[in-house]
Amino acid sequence: MLKHGTTIDATMMAELLPLGEGLETLEETHNTWSIQDWGNLQKKELGRAFQCGGGSWQILLYPEGNGVDKVSIYFQLVHDPIKELKNWHACVQFALVLWDPKSPSKYVSHAAAHRFNTDEPDWGFTRFCERKKESKSLEGDNSPFSDKAWALQHVFSALQTASSAVSPTKLTDSFGWRALQLFEPQDAQEFLTVLLDSIAERLKVTPCRDAFRSLFTVEIKTNHSCVKVACRWSKEEESRHIRLNVRNNRTLMDSFNEYTSVGLLKGFMTGDVLKEQDVTRHISFDHLPSVLFLYLNRVEYDVKADAIRKLTDYHEFPEEMDMSQYLSDKADKSKPWDYLLFGVVVHASSGTSGNYYTFIRPKPSGQFYKFYDDRVTPATLKQAMSDNFGVPNAKPQISTKGLEPYYATDKYTDKTATMLIYIRKSEAHSILEDVLESDIPEKTRPLPYALQRPAHLTVSYDSKPTKEGTAAIDAQGKELKAAQESAASYMSVKFCSNKDFLSHHGFDLMPKFPEGYKSAIPLSYSRISESMVVKTLMTTISNDLGITGKAIRIWPLIARQNGTIRPTGPPLDPEMTMGDARKLHYPRLPSVIQLWIESEECLYGKKDSQGSSLVFLKHFDAVNQMITGFGHVYVTPDDTPNHLSPTIRKAMGWGSDAVISYVEEIKPTLIENMDGEKTMKRLEIGDGDVICFQRSLNLTEYGSLPLCYSSLTSF
Repeated sequence: MLKHGTTIDATMMAELLPLGEGLETLEETHNTWSIQDWGNLQKKELGRAFQCGGGSWQILLYPEGNGVDKVSIYFQLVHDPIKELKNWHACVQFALVLWDPKSPSKYVSHAAAHRFNTDEPDWGFTRFCERKKESKSLEGDNSPFSDKAWALQHVFSALQTASSAVSPTKLTDSFGWRALQLFEPQDAQEFLTVLLDSIAERLKVTPCRDAFRSLFTVEIKTNHSCVKVACRWSKEEESRHIRLNVRNNRTLMDSFNEYTSVGLLKGFMTGDVLKEQDVTRHISFDHLPSVLFLYLNRVEYDVKADAIRKLTDYHEFPEEMDMSQYLSDKADKSKPWDYLLFGVVVHASSGTSGNYYTFIRPKPSGQFYKFYDDRVTPATLKQAMSDNFGVPNAKPQISTKGLEPYYATDKYTDKTATMLIYIRKSEAHSILEDVLESDIPEKTRPLPYALQRPAHLTVSYDSKPTKEGTAAIDAQGKELKAAQESAASYMSVKFCSNKDFLSHHGFDLMPKFPEGYKSAIPLSYSRISESMVVKTLMTTISNDLGITGKAIRIWPLIARQNGTIRPTGPPLDPEMTMGDARKLHYPRLPSVIQLWIESEECLYGKKDSQGSSLVFLKHFDAVNQMITGFGHVYVTPDDTPNHLSPTIRKAMGWGSDAVISYVEEIKPTLIENMDGEKTMKRLEIGDGDVICFQRSLNLTEYGSLPLCYSSLTSF
């Protein structure tokens, strides 16, 4: 054991190296390597050798990191040619501790168990700890103000004393965020995880580490048991939250029951001895924290769309709950494990945008308050709870990152709780007790950056603009705002149609509008008002294309996340305005939008059929090594690819015995074969999808082909 500057004691040994059950210990020892001048160490240092278990050991230290910007420390066998010849090995449990001799409470430790042998004579930690010349106390005179824990203290101090809204910039600066990122939606669960992990790491060198662990750490125990053989084992791990599934669970208790229920893992690899076994798994909690964070999983990955979708499923959560039923036998059940709802983080969304806000109950018996940016307003229990349960029989929606004004919350149609915060009822009053003036550390009250502000920046921070300068800035701001409002009220539109598709010989429906690309239909409008009604635009298009009286439909042409450009349903409502259409389908409000004009008759199906989807067909000509757009069809969920074959044979002039195979173009790097007998529903075919067909070649045709691609998947 490496220990920096003091002797080891039984308490430290028991904490870092607990004895394993049923393991025989041959010998145990410790070694202290006192380093007098860390700054003068070489890039690689070896500690003094010591004996244990019949072998000679030493510490291998990289003060500046072994290929990383961290301190790297390893435990290794001293080179011994005799042991190498004997194919020597040793099973060792060890701990490495970096210790500050001036302050015993400041140390970093890591422990491991490893089977050392001639092939692996060393083991340890490449990222042992941060590279710092000395540990700094959280309240030290030279605490770095980029420290997240310090920044959080400052924000809380300001919240306690300020009479108006408090700026979080000191905290966001500690995350490395700049102005632009402050106006981008951030995931609330990820933010909390990063914040708590950062503070936990920071508090490792302070006496507060045990209090933080008691407040926020969940001890999770996972028990495994083989079904057919007598083999059991368990794994213990720590977390600062519990992630629960919403899908198929109507209440929070249903989610907990699913999380802790016994599950069967078939073909689970148990190791070299028992190999694959059917194993049961059961999760329980050895300890629950005073403050319990529950992450509700309200997103799922849509394979077909290659996108993350939000789940708005109905999911009830209680104001109070008893967690004792989910505790393991090891847990202390001498006191009740009742929890009281303290906070609800809500994700509110519409078809084009989303935002977060929070409901918090500052006192155990008090009311909730709604915290929305710089506004804090009283809230009812219904507003904090049942209004955020979700939507019964809801359909998932694509997650968006549109930004909306903070005052426009009423326009959000789907408001769902995404994170719940419960406090153990028996500890609620002590945790939420009033903060006195004397409780606030003096060092958190000054402006954190003022002490370290460079002198040459003082004028920039503190000086006030002149009257003339203020007037000029205001004038520029008004001019810019007017220009932005004027530009936002108009848009340019590019159109594409089947003509583009039929002339395209590559992947997707058409090229991705490269610079200078001209559509097959010479039609575009550079200045369309947001107030124009879609049916007026349809009439204009019909007149300009010379197809007056012909029914047309206009589809949004969307660049998907998987790199494709496809029409996305439903078609634009003729009664809606172009401004509403842009907001609905193009949440970033681009100045140029792309639309698909459907004016040709479909080759198969009816566009008005129940549940029909617009699908595009391509033909792969193996003889001429060419792929070409063929046309569009409307398929229902019960249709199969083989249902398209008669129409294709007739259009291509093939005989009734021609065998046709089908593939789906999913994205540039993924083309999948399709089972001709499966329904479109099972194949997950929807609006804008592309199906490619190919006639199977006979032996004579195949033999006459030059060296080339015989199928579309290889092409």
